[in-house]
Amino acid sequence: MTVVPLPTSVHTSSSERAAVPDHLADVLGIDRRKTAPDVMTVPELADFLRLTEGTTYQYLREGVIPATRAGRRWIISRQRIERWINGITETEEA
Repeated sequence: MTVVPLPTSVHTSSSERAAVPDHLADVLGIDRRKTAPDVMTVPELADFLRLTEGTTYQYLREGVIPATRAGRRWIISRQRIERWINGITETEEA
């Protein structure tokens, strides 16, 4: 039997985080979101904004929250959300 050492700290590289199975990542406290810091899921966004998922989806559909729809999925840029929160509109950036 081969024993594979697991990361002992949450300060691991993205390749190390990707190599750890999901059930162990939860036990070890490894944050999977750090593997893709540029994109948020709707549940992550709802948690970040302290909204319910239903309200978050509603705001996404209405265009209140800036995001892009790709088929049935939402592409939510973390940087775009942070700029939106700080009051910087996309027209101001241009």
